[in-house]
Amino acid sequence: MNRRHTYLAAILALTIGYTVLHQVRFLQALSNADFDRIPVRALYWVPLVILLYFWCKSDAKDRQLDLPILTSLLVPLFFPVGIPYYFLRIHDTRAALRRIAFAAFFVVGCVIAGTLAVGITNNYMLTGHLTMRWSGPWQC
Repeated sequence: MNRRHTYLAAILALTIGYTVLHQVRFLQALSNADFDRIPVRALYWVPLVILLYFWCKSDAKDRQLDLPILTSLLVPLFFPVGIPYYFLRIHDTRAALRRIAFAAFFVVGCVIAGTLAVGITNNYMLTGHLTMRWSGPWQC
């Protein structure tokens, strides 16, 4: 597995981890009516953009491309448009469309993995198998 695949696996792990954290905190907030404990979305989006930046740089390095600094910064920041633009810029049309389709399947896979993680978290939290009650001076 090369480096760019490692970044994609990290994006998938980030998605699953954040959705589980969000769901656990949300279910805890329902019982306490303390919705300030729900994690902010920046905990997901900032690492996602950083991982996309590293993926873009490693993908360009693997393909032996000299990616301009501005492009390598704008592709992750505007990733719904930036990643298809990146593929269209470095590949011919047919290969770019295939890569865009793979990217769309990856996004769908992340959404499905996050949904499954939420379902499993709900199952454990609502049946009492997993309790996230903290006690002690470090209680959040």
